[in-house]
Amino acid sequence: MRGPALAFFATGAVAVTIGMAWGIAMAASGDHSLAGAHAHLNLVG
Repeated sequence: MRGPALAFFATGAVAVTIGMAWGIAMAASGDHSLAGAHAHLNLVG
């Protein structure tokens, strides 16, 4: 994998990692007001 493919793959991996961490934080806090944004971030990843 080279060039743009690597950049897209890396961006997706970072996005899904942040999305999963965000979901864990929402579950721990009990505040699900940003669940839609969390779901869309996971879709990007």
